[in-house]
Amino acid sequence: LGVTVVAVDVVPSYVARVRARSPSIEAHCEDAASFVPSVPCAAAFNWWTSFGFDEDDRTSRAMLSRARDALVRGGRFALDYPNVPRVLAELETEMTTTVGDVTIIRRSAIDESRQTLEQSWSYVFGDGRTKTAQGRTRLHRPEDLARMFEDAGLSVVDLFGDVDLAPLGEQSPRCIVVGEAR
Repeated sequence: LGVTVVAVDVVPSYVARVRARSPSIEAHCEDAASFVPSVPCAAAFNWWTSFGFDEDDRTSRAMLSRARDALVRGGRFALDYPNVPRVLAELETEMTTTVGDVTIIRRSAIDESRQTLEQSWSYVFGDGRTKTAQGRTRLHRPEDLARMFEDAGLSVVDLFGDVDLAPLGEQSPRCIVVGEAR
């Protein structure tokens, strides 16, 4: 389509996969909190909750500032994040899903003192093996994200509730913030 794409991820296997599948994409294995492409971009995005994992928001704020630095003036940046009001209203403390011969058990809890969603995943394989993983995500409400955007030099131009660009509301599944570089 004539669009130049620059990708950045901290996970080497993700970057290797991009490079193997799409050699025309300029893929970097770096942290988005410190990465700025060599040529400013017209648009950028951070998708599917790849934000909000640090305890004190320094990394998240740095990532937003680097996103701003990556854009031409007037360029747009979109951030996809859980809609925290809905998360708080509908939190499932335990959820079990089976995919093929793998049972996945996700446990979730809110840590109000840290303002985080604490999650653990247990994967039980058909042969009896198990694997576990932990995760923590800050509970940034839409107004918090908008303030962080403004602080980073991104004027908020839209808030959406899902990828279909529905308006953001209490029951929206996602909070998609779109900012414009000043």
